[in-house]
Amino acid sequence: MRDGYETVLIICEGQKTEPYFFQSIIDEKGDSNIKYTISPEPKSEEDEYLKKEVPHKRKRKKRLTKVPSHTEVDIEVISAPLPLNWVKTGKRELQDNTYNEVWVVFDHDDFPARKEAFEEAEQDVNGEFVNIAFSSRSFEYYLLSHFERVYSQFEETDCKFKEEGKKKKTFIRCGTSKYEELDCGGTKCINGYAQTKGYWKNTDKDNSKKSRVFYDKIKSKLEIGFENPSWIRFQSDAHEGEKPIYDRNPYIFNTDTLLKKLIQCNINYEWMNINEVRNFEEIELRVTENSIVIKNISRNTIIIPPNSMELNIGSSINDFGERYLIYPTDSVNIDFEIGSSLHRFKYKDIRVLIKNEA
Repeated sequence: MRDGYETVLIICEGQKTEPYFFQSIIDEKGDSNIKYTISPEPKSEEDEYLKKEVPHKRKRKKRLTKVPSHTEVDIEVISAPLPLNWVKTGKRELQDNTYNEVWVVFDHDDFPARKEAFEEAEQDVNGEFVNIAFSSRSFEYYLLSHFERVYSQFEETDCKFKEEGKKKKTFIRCGTSKYEELDCGGTKCINGYAQTKGYWKNTDKDNSKKSRVFYDKIKSKLEIGFENPSWIRFQSDAHEGEKPIYDRNPYIFNTDTLLKKLIQCNINYEWMNINEVRNFEEIELRVTENSIVIKNISRNTIIIPPNSMELNIGSSINDFGERYLIYPTDSVNIDFEIGSSLHRFKYKDIRVLIKNEA
């Protein structure tokens, strides 16, 4: 703690989507005892106006951000291959003792030094570590997880093509039929998939990368955005468990954990298979086809409150379950049929999700 509050630095790969998204959350739900710094700094409306109206204005050479004292400071990114450069920069900031905690947010994006970035983050700085929030294929896949559970190896965030006479590639804006013969219809790119589903628009005028209010699109879906990344990791372990995290597609690593910190959520979401046994602090859970067995593995008597189970059928949520007093080494059974419905078991800050997906 510094001067009575915690200081957190969030270094983002993206120039707009991630900084605007995180800043929107902090503005609405941020803890006043935590001072966040986002790099690159989200620009104000005045900054955007000046940039548009005064094109000859000299560009900044460094990413500017602000510390809690509201004085501007340069966060100069260390020269290294992407995304290793951001992790090294985060370690330097921890070494300088400027921040209590550092997060680095980056995508897969075929970056050459993903492995090195993860390995570098495992090296402590005075007992602290740089936290990585990794999304694969990209941050847009994490945003998509707030709308549905989709486990798909998207090839691109946006499909593009090389248009004759232009130096930069042109966005196809899949799902809009702007370039119908090249439109993947959302089978290859994330923004095209979102457009076809009606989650957000994939146009030049209203694209998620330009929207400063994307948080408004998902603010009512935060719990879904915690459940689904957990499910994606659950699926990934089953399908690509032999691969290191930085090579997996799709994958979401800690991006939802960062969001939990921003909104002060301590709930842990985990998925379980039928006929699996898992330990969660004081309890052991065993899931069968028609019951969940709760065993007390602590030294103290525990209480399972009433309505600790939820059953989701479509948009309907039904609570059930009695109050249970469980002595050490004792167990209780809660009977139900899995079927094709989603079940949640709730105990303190644990949410265990069970779905029969053959």
